[in-house]
Amino acid sequence: MNSTTRGNAFEVEVFEFFREKISTDDFYFKRESCKVFRKKSYFSRDRQAEIEFDVVVEVYMPEQDKPSILFIVECKNYSHAVPVNDAEEFFQKTQQISGANIKAVIASPGTFQSGTVTFSQSKGMALMQYLGARNAKWHLSRQARGWTTPKTYNRVSMLIILQQGSDQNDYDEVRALVDDQGVSTINRLVHCLVSTVPLSSADRMLMVSDSKRKSLQRLPYRSRTDIERMTWSTLSDANYSADAVPIEVICGNLRETHGLVVDRQAVRPRELHADLLGRIFFDPPRITTFRGSGGDYRRERFTLAHEIGHLLLGHGDFLTHDSVDQTDGLDGVATSTGSMLIDRMEWQANHFAACLLMPKAVFESTFF
Repeated sequence: MNSTTRGNAFEVEVFEFFREKISTDDFYFKRESCKVFRKKSYFSRDRQAEIEFDVVVEVYMPEQDKPSILFIVECKNYSHAVPVNDAEEFFQKTQQISGANIKAVIASPGTFQSGTVTFSQSKGMALMQYLGARNAKWHLSRQARGWTTPKTYNRVSMLIILQQGSDQNDYDEVRALVDDQGVSTINRLVHCLVSTVPLSSADRMLMVSDSKRKSLQRLPYRSRTDIERMTWSTLSDANYSADAVPIEVICGNLRETHGLVVDRQAVRPRELHADLLGRIFFDPPRITTFRGSGGDYRRERFTLAHEIGHLLLGHGDFLTHDSVDQTDGLDGVATSTGSMLIDRMEWQANHFAACLLMPKAVFESTFF
């Protein structure tokens, strides 16, 4: 893929990201207050001609025919860090547009030169490392998104990430620096950018989305004993008595009862993180394990058991999909995600997997 094709593909990806956020009313501003465009042109008073921008979100006050705020996003998808010259050129273009409060963002899936960071901060532009579906191990269903607590970064940490990258397969939607704040979601980024826009509180509230109310649906509490009993029921259905747990039989039973499809040792799509071992989609239920996990048979069995746990524990009411990577433990201890809802679901699924693969009753009868 040449650089132009790669750049256009990334631009479309960023546009679709904003379009979906807005269309599902999951954006910072209300759906009816926003319009999103790709390759939108605006008149330059200096050039006396139109200037085209990659992605633009226009935000309108109620019953106004001209936008009050413009989010202008420049998309850069290089095999190297975004240079300062690009930031300088983009800033100059945005300064030639009048009639609205303009907030400029440079988006890239990669890193930025130190000069780009310094210049952008001095001009009030945001640098956004877009991760989106490339990075997310799970995606909350829309009704549960209000439960998440976005991860925060200090200035030093975010500077390192933007300039050097990060090997973390984390849960961030984006990683961005706005002034001295490191943010991990697009809505937090927008919130920081518009905090200086000269709007009254009343006008601002007319545009800000109210879809962030917490879901009334709560994740049911399940004790260790409850989860252990669930695994016993699953094992009983598979006619398990001793020795190795028949994970293949369990998957076959779930195909009959839940319509589950399982793909084992699949080729990992190029856009997915190299540490990704497996994932589940809930509607319809489908579990995939990927090659390249070091040939560890135990790890693949844990991956299957973990995702089966999510399915049987009812986590499809909160997630659209979940995945397991090599940072997730085999010992039933969930990694910290910064979200109480996610932490609890990961703990439940990990404990389910541990109990399923080493049934307590059989363990005690064998060794005691």
